[in-house]
Amino acid sequence: MKETSVGNGLKVVLNGGSSIMESATIPFRWFFSDEIIEKQPTDLLIIDQGKSVIGTFNVDSCGERTIVPVSRGSDFMQFTSPGHHRIAFIALKKSGRSHGDENNFVKWKEAILGRSRMDSYRESITWNEIENLNFLMDDIRLYAVAVEIVEIDVPSEFFAARSNNPVARFVWDYWANRWCEAPPRDQCAYRKRLFWAFTLQPFVFVIGHILKYIAALVCSIYLPVAKVVVFFVGFRPEPLFADIGKLWAWKWDPEEVDWDLRRYSKYALWSEDAFWQGDKYKYMPITGFEISMITLLAGAWYGSYRLTFFTHDGSLSAQIFFSSVLAIILLLLTGLFFAKSGIVSRTKLWQKVKRKSLEQKNGQNGQVETKVEQPPSLYFEWLRKVSSISKAPQRIDIEDLPDAYKGKSLQRARIKFWAVKRKVCKPFARS
Repeated sequence: MKETSVGNGLKVVLNGGSSIMESATIPFRWFFSDEIIEKQPTDLLIIDQGKSVIGTFNVDSCGERTIVPVSRGSDFMQFTSPGHHRIAFIALKKSGRSHGDENNFVKWKEAILGRSRMDSYRESITWNEIENLNFLMDDIRLYAVAVEIVEIDVPSEFFAARSNNPVARFVWDYWANRWCEAPPRDQCAYRKRLFWAFTLQPFVFVIGHILKYIAALVCSIYLPVAKVVVFFVGFRPEPLFADIGKLWAWKWDPEEVDWDLRRYSKYALWSEDAFWQGDKYKYMPITGFEISMITLLAGAWYGSYRLTFFTHDGSLSAQIFFSSVLAIILLLLTGLFFAKSGIVSRTKLWQKVKRKSLEQKNGQNGQVETKVEQPPSLYFEWLRKVSSISKAPQRIDIEDLPDAYKGKSLQRARIKFWAVKRKVCKPFARS
């Protein structure tokens, strides 16, 4: 194992301090200087980039990121590709500015691990920022207190090889990983998928396909009918039988079907060229809904007139009755119009209520923006005892890893689990 490091107040010991690797899954421990311990770090952000990632265009958003609680005292790292790796360990702390900072810190950690559809991270962190502890994003600049960079070479023999047997390739490609978004990380994960694939999965597969075709039948009736309704209320619908064929495909994703049945826009457009007619849209001059309502009103008025004309013993009562009916119909139409057009949400009264509510919320937030006290000294003392850089040994035995600050039994179980797993489960190399 080739190892070089650059750090400031943080030291990470990988593989027990040994230069000889026995597995692609290795333990590691972290140690802090007294200055960093005073800041009481709570988490480690770990960024691992292999050689296939380092040369890519969007390298700042690639690699593997994890966040490990410092309170564990130690943890394990599993590499997913052989060759050269560079790993950044970034010590994080809560800013301590306000009572709401803990929630902001949790949300930020979720955001920094959030991935886009292209399997890259949404938040970019450049290696130059890491090396100089000079982060561009305000949040990470607020939370990061120390950095350690380690470079190592991982031998290829520590990774599992996939079988070239045609049956094994078929099981991998079309059955065991059928409903999984990503390939298995290691042999243990693949064994669990195989167990499921040859026990309950066949029954779920058959039942799922029966339900899928029932759903396809229902949707095949629903889509054309719904498009007629869409046209009836004044919107220009998608073609009547569009996407019907996708419903009956052997393997289809509901997201591939366009469930918004209005063509191009939510507006009731009359022509496809409406977007190129200048700033004004071409609206449908009258809709089936409006025609029906006008016909209903006209029929009610004519019926009222005819009944009133032919009534000899209560023309006034008949007029009052049918006038009431017309008033109720007009009231319902007005309610439908307001609900459909969204006029209520644009009224001055509604905007005033929203603005007042927002001011009250901001005022409450301003009241709680007070300085919070430091965490309890027990955590501080535990850090100094377990993770002081002055006490960092050259060699660390996997059987003698420290107890966690909290959840000691859980951490011991986690260590035993990884100690066994690193011997029996090789990871699959990823490109």
